[in-house]
Amino acid sequence: MDWPGTSPEGPGRAARPHAGSGSSSSRSDLHRRWSAGRYTNGGRPSSVLAQKLAGAPLPLIKCDHCSRMVVRRVSTTPEHPGWVFIKCLNDGNGCKFWYWEEEYIDILIERNLVHVRALLASIEAVNETSAFVARLEARHETRCEEEATSTSGLKKKGGCQIEPPL
Repeated sequence: MDWPGTSPEGPGRAARPHAGSGSSSSRSDLHRRWSAGRYTNGGRPSSVLAQKLAGAPLPLIKCDHCSRMVVRRVSTTPEHPGWVFIKCLNDGNGCKFWYWEEEYIDILIERNLVHVRALLASIEAVNETSAFVARLEARHETRCEEEATSTSGLKKKGGCQIEPPL
């Protein structure tokens, strides 16, 4: 999913797990909580809820340290290919706002900056629609196979004559 401000980040810039300790106490608390279970199963540190919301459109906030807007980037490093992270535009110039997407989601949730129920409902609706389409396609395929076998085992020229659903 493309977000405004999303772009790939070159090698070396996305290899950090995150910026390290910040000055705010809530940042330290979050860091301590995530550090306990960091990178289990080869994944990124995050809550289960953040993992479900990953990829959803989320607000970009101002940096805690320098008040510039943060940006969403995609890692291109071999260690973290395709991993999404959020960073300050001043990253590398003394600013330490840098989080993997799921960490950022946890921050947004903690600060009440996302409507979690609405996001979960929209994700569930997309999942249900995808499952429904898959069932329709499977049913269509079965009907086509039945049609092919009901005509004396000979397939008709041009394939299935049944119109697909939708």
